[in-house]
Amino acid sequence: AIECKKTSRISSSDARHLRGLEEFLDKPLLLSLVVSEDNTIGPVDDKNRIFKLSPVLLFGNISIR
Repeated sequence: AIECKKTSRISSSDARHLRGLEEFLDKPLLLSLVVSEDNTIGPVDDKNRIFKLSPVLLFGNISIR
């Protein structure tokens, strides 16, 4: 699951919509990502395997013309 946020610093409350998501799905989630302008990589919630990263770190520095 991926959630996009327009913020420069991710907190655990930013991942609240990803918690408990497996209850509604027929298959387990392997990973949840919160993508934002936060340039750090790391866990937001270890228990639920929710991690944060920026689009630049995910896709590289690309430009669309």
